[in-house]
Amino acid sequence: MRCHVGQGVRATRRLSVTAGLRAGSRTQSLSYDVPQISLLVSINRAPVSTVSITVHGPHIGQNDYTQEMRIAGTACEASRWESETTMVCLNGAGVGGTKRLALTVGELVGSGTISFSFDSPSLSNLRRANKPVTGSVSITVQGQNFATAGYTGRITSGHTSQETTNWESDTSLRCQAAHGTKATRRISVTVGVQIGTVTQAMSNDLPGLSTKRRTNRPGTGSTSVTVHASSFGHLQYTQQGIQGHTQCEATDWESETSMRCLIGQGIQGTRRVSVTVGERVGSVTAAYSTDLGR
Repeated sequence: MRCHVGQGVRATRRLSVTAGLRAGSRTQSLSYDVPQISLLVSINRAPVSTVSITVHGPHIGQNDYTQEMRIAGTACEASRWESETTMVCLNGAGVGGTKRLALTVGELVGSGTISFSFDSPSLSNLRRANKPVTGSVSITVQGQNFATAGYTGRITSGHTSQETTNWESDTSLRCQAAHGTKATRRISVTVGVQIGTVTQAMSNDLPGLSTKRRTNRPGTGSTSVTVHASSFGHLQYTQQGIQGHTQCEATDWESETSMRCLIGQGIQGTRRVSVTVGERVGSVTAAYSTDLGR
């Protein structure tokens, strides 16, 4: 027997044959081709706007058979059938990297992986590019593609996440900076699963020396010297005191404004004093002297 099959969009179908009053059938004996995605217009877009996406491919159907498009797990705001090979959908705001696009026609589903993506966040301006090592200051990052809501937006300096991050708009994030003693740091902004970065965007203050207890000492050394200043950090970040080119025998951190070191022997006159905190170095010249021999 031979028959001419009409159009359809269902999955596998049962086939029945009638001869007189008798009928025979077989299940799952006929199926229709699934819709295919061959061309996608607008494969990348900003995460903050609604855009029209056009999909081209075969087997979309000769009529509007409840066609619908989905990006990842989210249905388009609206889907419109245009022809057997074309559909258009209105896609809303969102975040994330590459997405799978699925096209439903009747009971049939066709999909394409890595077929759609949202723009990554990008940074353009940083308010307060320098901060004290103690942290706890407000920093505002401006850019674009920060999304239309707080999609787990987070700001990272180097490898350290800031204390808090608040989403303000699709172009602005504000964070409470954490403490640190490193030099210039990279700033990263995470929105959903995407990351935007800018190098050498933020730095910590140098340790600044202001006063020293005992600016003169005997040449025999073994003398305790206390240095007062700012930006020593509120933890012991490998702080080290140096006189001239010679390290102190021992260095003890006392507070974020005070350090004490044990000076070794020496014979020269006035010396420069340097303080190292993490990667940062602060110094003052002619800050210290050694007694003349008699």
